Formats: sequence, structure tokens, C-alpha cells
Amino acid sequence: MHTKMSLRHNKAQALQKAMQGMWGRKVEAIPHKLTNDNAEQLLHGADLLLDCTDNIAARRLIMRISDFWKIPTLHGSLSAEGDFSSVMWSDHFEPDAESGDGATCEDGEQLPFFALAAAHVAQEAQRFLKDGTKRSLQITPTSVMRLY
Repeated sequence: MHTKMSLRHNKAQALQKAMQGMWGRKVEAIPHKLTNDNAEQLLHGADLLLDCTDNIAARRLIMRISDFWKIPTLHGSLSAEGDFSSVMWSDHFEPDAESGDGATCEDGEQLPFFALAAAHVAQEAQRFLKDGTKRSLQITPTSVMRLY
């Protein structure tokens, strides 16, 4: 979830500030690239993983770790053009070259849609934490479709 003020800043730190500023939530930011060497240390023991990474290698690593440790994982992804998003649980998510690896927010033009997609990730995470419900969604600027 970005604002124009957070463009070209570390995403983890930008999210940390947004969570504190908008909702008073304290989040620990770990502003390091996720790698094979640090993934287990960073992810093991989590109750829930929210994957909003923007590259396929990181997504696959998160999926491998979450599968091994049986950690529920919700993926938020954007199309390369930034006009389509999915919010999907690992049970149904298959990362591909179209699910990341490109800058989609450099000019800030699509930030309102990205905020909409991020809100759906947050909503589905809250729903899961409240009652265990897992819903996956497809989102466009004009519609939201429940997949599962």
C-alpha cells in the first residue's frame, strides 16, 4: 500500500509507517530482501503470511517456506500493467512471470487501484484471522469477483 510520499522508498518501511499512521498498528519492518539464506528465520513461526512481493523468485520462496511450515499464506498480486489484481490463498495461487518483476507504480498514476487491491488483501486477512474463512478474489478497477 503506497502513497506518492512512499514512492521509491523501501516498501517494508513505507508499509510500517502507513500501518502506524492510518490505523495505529505497530508493525515490525524488516527492510531486507528475502533470500534462501534468511527466509526460514524471517518467516518461520508466523500465524499468517501476506505475500505482496513483486518478483517470482520471492513468491516461490514464500510458497515453499509456507508449505513446509504449514503457514496460511495470502498472495496479493498485480498484473504487469497494473490494471488487474488477485487476492489468492496459496491453495489456488500459481506464480508466473506476469505476477511481478516489474515496476507498476513508478509514476503514481495507478495508486488508487493499488490501494483498493491492498484493502482487499487486508480484508481477507482479517476475515481469516477472525473465523478461518479463506476467500480468493479477482479485482479490476470496476469489479471484484469472488473465485473461491
